[in-house]
Amino acid sequence: MQDSALGALIPFIESFYGIGYAIVSLLFLTSAVGFLLAAFTSDAIFQSVGRARTLMLATAVTSVGYIIWLVAPERTPYGFLVVAPFFTGAGASWNLAQINVFVSSLDKPTLYNGWLHGSYGIGGIAGPLVATSLASQGIPWQYFYFLPLGITVFNCFFSGYIFLPTEREKQTLLEQERRQQLWRQRAQSEQETSSQSSDQPLTRTQVLIETLRNKPTILTSLFILSYQGAEVSLGGWIVSFLISARGGDPSNVGYVASGFWGGVTLGRFLLSGLCGKFGERRAVVVLLAGCAGMEILVWLVPNVIGSAVSVALVGFLLGPVVPCTMGIITRMLSRKLHVSSLSFIMAFGSSGGALWPFSVGLISQFKGPFVVHPVAIGSFVLMEVLWLLLPKVPKRVI
Repeated sequence: MQDSALGALIPFIESFYGIGYAIVSLLFLTSAVGFLLAAFTSDAIFQSVGRARTLMLATAVTSVGYIIWLVAPERTPYGFLVVAPFFTGAGASWNLAQINVFVSSLDKPTLYNGWLHGSYGIGGIAGPLVATSLASQGIPWQYFYFLPLGITVFNCFFSGYIFLPTEREKQTLLEQERRQQLWRQRAQSEQETSSQSSDQPLTRTQVLIETLRNKPTILTSLFILSYQGAEVSLGGWIVSFLISARGGDPSNVGYVASGFWGGVTLGRFLLSGLCGKFGERRAVVVLLAGCAGMEILVWLVPNVIGSAVSVALVGFLLGPVVPCTMGIITRMLSRKLHVSSLSFIMAFGSSGGALWPFSVGLISQFKGPFVVHPVAIGSFVLMEVLWLLLPKVPKRVI
């Protein structure tokens, strides 16, 4: 909801503060900083307090960001508002790492990741619809953030309850702790820490180092970086492009962003299971080629309706890419790296979801928002290359 609504609100934020594309795009940049900094602590927090409390912390920090969104415009200059995405980015970083690890550990990860990320798409549809409707009726644009704030407060309490560890999980955690203690005692007595066997537990520092050296983690991080960059750039700047290049009405074209997210949602719900059966590797190659073709049409079709239809089709084809990626990467990694690697991957992804739109905004200040299209097409091509470089893994039967 927060990712998609910002694109629809950008024209109103620019008007409210009297700023241009370059300055308003700082909102994307601070989100990336918060996401990255939080990612390096995600595994340590999870190991210390467990999934339930990590999710409660994530939603509490996100709520702080929404409160700043609500309060800052009436009382402070724009510079203070830029702090808000730092908190929402950090909260999203902890949240996404835990949820993606949980869903990817299930028996049908591609299918269930489609449902998970399809739910993200539902928020993506709702965000521009609500934000555009409120702002176009003269209601202060920042009041939109009452909605995600209310949902996040709800999630803060119920995520803690739903993800409380079961008795079996508690026993597993206790067993892991006992193994770690025994291993440390044996290592100290025998002074053979340099000859650890593969089934011995790693320290948090060792997990982080192994994560940063892991080839599938690095390639997938760059892949999701490009994916999120293309996705959020399109969702964030397509409205500005249609206003500037196609003469669209700001009170109406905001709904085109919902069409894009609607395509993402349908693609994740309808295609993810089929991609799992067809084979994730082949499916992603075909989907990305289709995205590049549709994006060229968005760029070249000289009217609002044609562009709106084409961008919705881009979203439809782009939607299943993340579920397929999560289904593949979890089969490449050992379990001890799941939380750390997925935290790193999602942090890189959201960095792309901030740095790409920031760069588009910066260039748009001088060249116009049409630059979102070559950026998106270039991202799709880069994704194809990175995807083909990933090691092959056996196809999972679902």
